[in-house]
Amino acid sequence: GWADVAAEVRERWQAGDRDGATELVTDEMVLGTTLIGTEGMVRDRLRVWRDAGETLDARLTTLGRALDLVRAMEREPGR
Repeated sequence: GWADVAAEVRERWQAGDRDGATELVTDEMVLGTTLIGTEGMVRDRLRVWRDAGETLDARLTTLGRALDLVRAMEREPGR
């Protein structure tokens, strides 16, 4: 797992060391915890989460909230 790295990322971020925190995050961590990439990559990630017992509805609800936020920001004046 990434528990030790995640703790260090959190510690650096909260201390204001944004660059230091960002440098610790690997591509593997990003791809393993997000729904980004090609359609096939996203489908594979969803299968991994599903097979691990993750409730996909909860993940999709979070994604839906993020999409709503992006759409709301697109409607903000002055963009």
